[in-house]
Amino acid sequence: MSSDDETTQAVANDRSFQVEPDKFAEANFKMKKGSTVTVTFSKGVADIAWDVHSHDHSGGTKIHDKGTGGDGTVEFTAPEDGVFSVLWKNGGSTATPLDVSITLGDGASLHSWMPE
Repeated sequence: MSSDDETTQAVANDRSFQVEPDKFAEANFKMKKGSTVTVTFSKGVADIAWDVHSHDHSGGTKIHDKGTGGDGTVEFTAPEDGVFSVLWKNGGSTATPLDVSITLGDGASLHSWMPE
């Protein structure tokens, strides 16, 4: 694979969403223990709830951090190797925009966005 191919297949580190009521947006990361991500988000309504989570092998969800509000910055350091996610859920009655920007530290990569 040439470097041009790698560039075109990279997942963008910025995304804008329109999050419908009771729906969510999510960024998923592959992280090595001790690696960091910084996620900045804006333009969302106060009814946005966010969390940083992971899933264990049995399908359970572990919440590592959480909060509310449509503007903020989340800094997360992986406690172990794995896949971690930042999720925003719109608990309001109307759709809201949400702009997200991600800075990846060494050992962290952006795996995917949902919805794509």
